Amino acid sequence: MMSIVKSKLLMMIELLQEEDAQSLLNYMTSHYSLTKNATWDQVEEVTPDEWDLAMIKEIEENPEEHRPYLSQEQLMAELGL
Repeated sequence: MMSIVKSKLLMMIELLQEEDAQSLLNYMTSHYSLTKNATWDQVEEVTPDEWDLAMIKEIEENPEEHRPYLSQEQLMAELGL
C-alpha cells in the first residue's frame, strides 16, 4: 500500500506543467539515488503496450473525464504549501 506522502506527491506531479515536471525530474535524478546499489540510469524504459496505449487514447479522447479534481492551488493549500 502506498503511503499518504507518496500519494500526495503523485497528485502534485500530475498537476505540474511539463517544464516544471522536467525540472523536478532533473532535481530528483541529480540529488537522489534509488538504492545504495542502483542508479537512475539503470531504470528500464519500456515501450507502452496495448493496454497503456488504450489508456492514453481514452484520456486524449475524453480529457474532461480525466482532469484532476483539485487545482494546483487547492492541492497546495490542502498540503499546507
